Amino acid sequence: MEWYWILLIVVLSTILFLALILYILSVVGFITVYSRTEVKSFDKIDLSGTKYGGFEGVLYPAFKFMRALPYEDHYIESFDGLKLHAKYYKGTNNKLMLLVHGYHADPLNNFAIIGKRFLEDGYSLLMIDQRGHGESGGKWTTFGDLESNDILRWMNYIDKNLNEDTIIPYGVSLGCATLEMASSSQMPEKVKCLILDCGYASPLEQMAKSYNDKLGPIGKLVVKMFFRMHAKVIGKFSLNRKCYLELEKATKPCLFIHGGKDSTVPFEKGEKNYNHCGARKEKAFFPDSEHNTCFMQHGDEIIERINALLSE
Repeated sequence: MEWYWILLIVVLSTILFLALILYILSVVGFITVYSRTEVKSFDKIDLSGTKYGGFEGVLYPAFKFMRALPYEDHYIESFDGLKLHAKYYKGTNNKLMLLVHGYHADPLNNFAIIGKRFLEDGYSLLMIDQRGHGESGGKWTTFGDLESNDILRWMNYIDKNLNEDTIIPYGVSLGCATLEMASSSQMPEKVKCLILDCGYASPLEQMAKSYNDKLGPIGKLVVKMFFRMHAKVIGKFSLNRKCYLELEKATKPCLFIHGGKDSTVPFEKGEKNYNHCGARKEKAFFPDSEHNTCFMQHGDEIIERINALLSE
């Protein structure tokens, strides 16, 4: 055999071997990122050195407040047969905050402070467990694709089964993207506006950024090459949807919240979602805030913006 044929075989074999390694790593990475995992609440871990370090003085009292309150367990069934769970805290003014938590989060991690504030203002709360989290069924987190269908079911459940006149969905991170992907759908009349806090513009682009931050360009390449296929074949969901395109057809007024120092979801992604939104919209952007910390630092102003949006 001529030397150039041997060289060609060696090169092609090396390429195939490397492609196989990348594929195997992509499967492991996909399962690690999108499957259910154990989540610890903030009041049970050391927050020093994290983006939430320094907020313990407001976080821990809010956790204590929320854990002492009575609530009702409520359940619905998803379109694909999952049992979905939520906690219902009854308020006094027939207005309800539908709280939609983020990726691999205990709902109280995102909403202890927010929930405490709105309960004190008389609101009821429905604090859901997203699919693949907490007491809800499901193996996979789908980054808003299937969750957007779930949240519409929760809205309709509240409309028909709970004695509330006003529904205000409030989503953080993944929960924000869940609402953004549902924003183009018809919602009950009782839904008055959407509160959209630090959401990404595209699930695939967000995961590519995350892998690039951790592993460099190779990580980003793995996501771009394989994750859409894995989502479709393994998880039975799509990573092709884009939040900002759904927002172009939004049916409810929207308040966008984002921190200028957000190291998880870049600030410009929040701006992109805001700029594409086709509904009546307001923004509450805070240059000094990190991911999921805007309400901790600027809760009074955010409440004012929500009330202004509701009064228009």
